[in-house]
Amino acid sequence: MPTITFFRQKRIDGGVRTGVEVGGNTVLSTFESGDGGHDPALLWYVDVICEGKRLPKDSEDARRWLSSQGKNVRRLLEALAKKVGAGIDPGDWPVHHQGVIHGVKVRVSCSAVRRLESRKLPHILGEIAEHWDEYVGDLAAV
Repeated sequence: MPTITFFRQKRIDGGVRTGVEVGGNTVLSTFESGDGGHDPALLWYVDVICEGKRLPKDSEDARRWLSSQGKNVRRLLEALAKKVGAGIDPGDWPVHHQGVIHGVKVRVSCSAVRRLESRKLPHILGEIAEHWDEYVGDLAAV
């Protein structure tokens, strides 16, 4: 079944990668480098995983689909932000919230490596919701 995954993740070195995978292959991506040397281990990640028969299979069509569904995806991101309001117990990572958008199953998933980072997840999820159009629109082809 076709899949599209939007991801945003922060590394220990401060770098932030945002991208889109179609069928498990990264097709769109941006990277904002950090200032902490080089350490690619992740502090946190957020994935928006979409699965459905009618999903597009190329990068620009995937971008357009994600953009067109921004309002619905924002609702799922905000719902998960409420769910993890105080952070996440390390034994229960990752946490998910899911819904169906026009026949497509969408699961928002997030995790953080450290307790302090997990307390930031509601803000991070809210930021992704707020800047969804910008994040999706600014991605470069891989």
